[in-house]
Amino acid sequence: MNPPLHPDVTVFAKATIRENTLDARDHGDLRVDLVYGKTDPWAVWFLLGHDCEDRPAWVVCRDLVAAGCAAPTGDGDVHLRPEGADVVVTFETSDARFVFALNRALVQRFLKATFRVVRQGREVVDVDEAIARMRPTGWVL
Repeated sequence: MNPPLHPDVTVFAKATIRENTLDARDHGDLRVDLVYGKTDPWAVWFLLGHDCEDRPAWVVCRDLVAAGCAAPTGDGDVHLRPEGADVVVTFETSDARFVFALNRALVQRFLKATFRVVRQGREVVDVDEAIARMRPTGWVL
């Protein structure tokens, strides 16, 4: 799964790393691109690090990101919570934990822009097109 090839909204943000169990030496600032495309109207992509093909990426439900700006929320491997002027994001797997803070006002402006593209509650996906994108070339149903 890849981020939208032609996103409708992209914000480049500077995050502050709070915890990184993969590399304890990795701390300080981190580039995080928030990406949204109407082809998958429920998804917000978090692209971590600098431009390269192998950037770590997490896909998070847009409603979860919006809720995390107001109150602690999340389940499983993604958690968000407001903390002062920031939104603290936690990505966790069975063997790693990565926590960083983003400016909450910036995240809210990003979300507002996404809601102008596709209003909350008006999300629709063309199922045939989505299946065609997932299906390897040459398959016939």
